[in-house]
Amino acid sequence: MSPGFENIFLRTPESDEKSFIFLIKALERSNQPGFDYLEFKQSVSTLVSMNIDFDTAVKSAFTTAATVGLTRDKLLDTAASYQKVLLQEKAQFDQALSKQITDRIETRKSEAQKLQAKILSHEEQIKKLQAEILQFKEKVDNTDKDIADAESRIKSSQEKFEQTFIEIMKQIDDDVSYVRGNL
Repeated sequence: MSPGFENIFLRTPESDEKSFIFLIKALERSNQPGFDYLEFKQSVSTLVSMNIDFDTAVKSAFTTAATVGLTRDKLLDTAASYQKVLLQEKAQFDQALSKQITDRIETRKSEAQKLQAKILSHEEQIKKLQAEILQFKEKVDNTDKDIADAESRIKSSQEKFEQTFIEIMKQIDDDVSYVRGNL
């Protein structure tokens, strides 16, 4: 970078150092041969740093530059040319920024939305499974009750059958004993 080019533009507290240097380097790469806007701006900056008021610094720098062929039109044309350079850099930055937004933000937003949809889907599946589990538990509980009722009925039937069996067997035994003893 030419000596002093980084100091010809004023920086504010809001200026980003990295962006500032990047833009100054872009201007330097585009610096046209001979005395043009950048060298004029550098001369004005140097004079102002020597406590010369801005108007006098501009007039003095222009008068000196005119001796090496700088005209008002060339000064304005080259200033416009450097503005185009900066506009191109901004366009490239905006394009890169847009890509970063897409890559780092929009893609992640999309991923987050997909994950949210999966979460909702899984939550619905969990609700369905929990409902099925409740139904199955009710069936198991009912089955246990049904089994207990069935066991009770079977046991009752068994007891009644055995009681009836015993009664009939006793009657037959009694009849057989009677017949043996009395006939």
